[in-house]
Amino acid sequence: MANSAIEIKRQLIKSILSSPDKEKIPSVRDLAIRFSASSRTIHKVIRELQREGIVESRGRNGSFVKDFSNRLSKMKKIALLSAYPEIDIEKPSDKYPMTVIPGLKKELERNGFKLEHIPLNDVDLMTLRKKLGILKYSGLALLEICNPILVSELRELCIPIVSMDYNACYFGISSVCFSNAVGAYEATKQLIKAGHRIIYLFNHRSTRDITNSPFFDPVDDERILGY
Repeated sequence: MANSAIEIKRQLIKSILSSPDKEKIPSVRDLAIRFSASSRTIHKVIRELQREGIVESRGRNGSFVKDFSNRLSKMKKIALLSAYPEIDIEKPSDKYPMTVIPGLKKELERNGFKLEHIPLNDVDLMTLRKKLGILKYSGLALLEICNPILVSELRELCIPIVSMDYNACYFGISSVCFSNAVGAYEATKQLIKAGHRIIYLFNHRSTRDITNSPFFDPVDDERILGY
């Protein structure tokens, strides 16, 4: 069954996001075979990607992935998604989660990007992906967004995403986790070495529900099973 131009474009952007800069795009003929589409459809998709500054044509040499900094030259906004409506990124605070925001904001500003906070309690999650697409953010920073359905949905935006304080590597998303897992593991080994055989893990389970679905954290579950 032939793929639509929209689906082909979505798949190509996904591939480009994980490709090195300046990588050559497969030929129109190869893409037509891969997606069971006509050459005309593939040419249309390539032209759209060129207009959007994602790929560039080099004549007979073919089309190539544009340098990352050039791909984002027209979009200088990063959305910070969180379940914390009280976050004010303009007011420094030593209270979590504000302790992890200043460094991110400073680094983004140093590279010419603006950080905008979007608390999830203020938006309709069913239309969130569409809203973010319309606002044309360069990328997303997810703070403790640990619902796999929502994370998977955001991945479909095909823009760079970083997850903070939740391991979203399952979805191919770069993650920065602040966790005591390693320390707890080392402490458990020490207890076993000291002769203890019955060890209890007391673990706080979050009951906050931001998506009207059961809380699920595969990282936390694996940690418990590991003990």
